[in-house]
Amino acid sequence: MLILRIFNQLSLTMIYLRLFLLLLTALSGMNSIAQTKDENLFLRKIETGRYAEIAKEYKKFAPTDTVGKNMIYRAFWAKGKNRNREAIAFLKEGLLQHWTIYSGDFIYLSNHLLHLYIEEQLYEEAWQFYTLIKDSYYPLQAAHFRDSAYSAKIQTYCTEVEKFLHKQTKLPALKMEVKQKPRSLKLKKKDFIRTDILINQRKFEAIWDTGSPYPIAIPWEYAIKNGIACSKDTMIYMDSIQVGDILFRNVPTYFASLGNLEEMITSLKLSPRKAKKARKIYESMGPIIGLPLLKRMRYWEIDWGTRCISFDKKEKTIAAYEAPMFLSPERLCTTLILNDTSCLGMIDTGNNEFALIKSTFYENAGDRFLFRTESFKKSTYTFTFYGIKPRAKVYLENPRLVWGNREIPQHDRIQQTDIQKNILDWDLLLGYSFFKSLGKKVTFDFEEMKVRVLK
Repeated sequence: MLILRIFNQLSLTMIYLRLFLLLLTALSGMNSIAQTKDENLFLRKIETGRYAEIAKEYKKFAPTDTVGKNMIYRAFWAKGKNRNREAIAFLKEGLLQHWTIYSGDFIYLSNHLLHLYIEEQLYEEAWQFYTLIKDSYYPLQAAHFRDSAYSAKIQTYCTEVEKFLHKQTKLPALKMEVKQKPRSLKLKKKDFIRTDILINQRKFEAIWDTGSPYPIAIPWEYAIKNGIACSKDTMIYMDSIQVGDILFRNVPTYFASLGNLEEMITSLKLSPRKAKKARKIYESMGPIIGLPLLKRMRYWEIDWGTRCISFDKKEKTIAAYEAPMFLSPERLCTTLILNDTSCLGMIDTGNNEFALIKSTFYENAGDRFLFRTESFKKSTYTFTFYGIKPRAKVYLENPRLVWGNREIPQHDRIQQTDIQKNILDWDLLLGYSFFKSLGKKVTFDFEEMKVRVLK
């Protein structure tokens, strides 16, 4: 079987907020306020984006906590629950009132505050905070800490922030308009969540991919074939993307090449049957709607029976069971238990597998995880922007998966994977087939941050 896995591994050489944060985070880690082992683990959870787990770690030292760490906990918990304005308030209050406690961690926390200002399009507030760092924080910290090396870091930081804000605030702001009560959309095919969308008033078929960190991503070959003017490995702003009755304006849209399919087929010596399947998937790889747009829709419900997506939140709907959702910096996650081990699952509707367990997770869990390998003749071919790659099917033996306080039947369908091996904010990938197996209707509620399986 071929798996459609696109754009999550896309690497683009451009100035983008995510890269800006990674650059500036290198100036300072979260070390200054960690005094105990529990506090250090709490801060590591924040640094790795595992916001769903910080409440558990914070409770271990909460009775003896200072106000400073409490503000950090409240800010990142709010960020994980998609409540950015609350996170802004907590971070701002903490940084202004407790800057002497944070010392070297001030830069790291400021990065997140600036990220939130930009995401919420609070550009004036972002500039005000920059001015406060430059004109107030810099001289105050110099007198208080008397650390010339740290003062030099703050000067560098101010220079980079000013450059970044000048560029970021000149970019078109992403807007969403809902002109009427959104009507339902019809699902197109059964392999993924696919619907028609309009890109600059032209109709295309798109995949809904919660695993993609890009608002819209389009294979370069598909774009050229369909008359969308673009260059390879670039980003442009689309005037409009319309999903049913929901209209997005000024949408960052990313383009990357799929590579030469025929060369891949030849190098892998695929059989005629598998080559035909590869060509079919290659040709179907069109626009992808990613998490930045999907979460802005606030609520959507998939009815697998009628094959429709609706946006009308019904107050009296009763869920058979539900589970929490959390945002990490670039992913949508949920909590679950696998073989009596707590873990974080990445919600990835753009991957058609049931579930994939990351090797770096099970390797640290001892004999709770045993695997069996199928014949390599039955191998899976993973289709990415780096080409088609064969891998043997390695299944978890006798798995017990608990999600939403309910044991999920999975028929030995959890496979081993090495994708995103060094990314630490998820352990188990939950794909399209997982959510389709749960029940007739599944809702993704980004207001209450819950996935619900409806009766």
